[in-house]
Amino acid sequence: MILSNDLIIGDQIKIGIINNVSLNVPQWSTRSLFYPVLNGTCEECLCAVVTNSSALNSIVLNDIGSFNCFRNNQTCQFFSKSTFYQFWLSNDNDTEYYIFQLPTTLNESDLLAWHSFDNGSYNDSSGNQLNAIEVVDVSPAVGRINDAVNFSLNTSLYKIGGFIRLGQSEQPYSVALWVRPKILQEAPLVHLSAQSDGQGWCIDMLGFLVDGQTVARCWQLSPVIVSGLVLPIDVWTHVTTAYSPTIGLQIYINGTLINQSSPFSYSASDQNNYITLANSLLAQSGSACASSMIAQSGVFHGLIDELRVYTKALSQDDIDALANP
Repeated sequence: MILSNDLIIGDQIKIGIINNVSLNVPQWSTRSLFYPVLNGTCEECLCAVVTNSSALNSIVLNDIGSFNCFRNNQTCQFFSKSTFYQFWLSNDNDTEYYIFQLPTTLNESDLLAWHSFDNGSYNDSSGNQLNAIEVVDVSPAVGRINDAVNFSLNTSLYKIGGFIRLGQSEQPYSVALWVRPKILQEAPLVHLSAQSDGQGWCIDMLGFLVDGQTVARCWQLSPVIVSGLVLPIDVWTHVTTAYSPTIGLQIYINGTLINQSSPFSYSASDQNNYITLANSLLAQSGSACASSMIAQSGVFHGLIDELRVYTKALSQDDIDALANP
């Protein structure tokens, strides 16, 4: 089967599902769409797609990128190191075909994902369509700005996929959010992992220590950890962590820089990453996470609002604006 090697954004194509046969895959370029295959093998194949939706999966292809198929919302996403494509997956009333639609590329701004949680939405408001792929035991609540999500159970979690940019070594980033803890205990706030189950390469980018002190973590083949403050219970507080190779790792509380490390080189997973809020999914059990990089017990109990993830280290003015809406 031959498909166009120069699809235009918004094009729809039909892809034949051929059992145990590899389709010819052209060399990748920023304008190309890669051919999914069924149980086939090919050095340049980016995705395996089968008609049984339970078998939709992901394949990472060396340094080119990955193609993820999310069964729960019938979405496929392709990520390269510099480009993001999203595909909507649907059955064309023909068991031999699926339709993949290429509606958009990554918003070129530094805002990678923004979850406001307003009106009960679990979608990304940045335009990049990094929507939640798993939400368990959370409830809507009055937020710091409009609406928030409440994490009240040990099983509560909120997971987002597609953070391949955070899997690139030395990639600058910032993560900002409003938190309102109900109790203070050792717990993750923002858990970053190479596997969807929270394991593999993983760190708690933001979290709490046993004494309730906030902490930001990064990795340089060894732990880089900076401590913040002990937050007041049942009060909204704005927390930000920022990293770049030139400034190191920083933690801000309510717009004020509390602590920072010396400059260093972030050693990332080199994979598509997942962010899970409030819960590390017990990643310390049999995972590749260093013990000092994650909460060893506990989950976050409280409210979270206005999660923002950036592909740059925010400036003091940027963070001050977020902390003083």
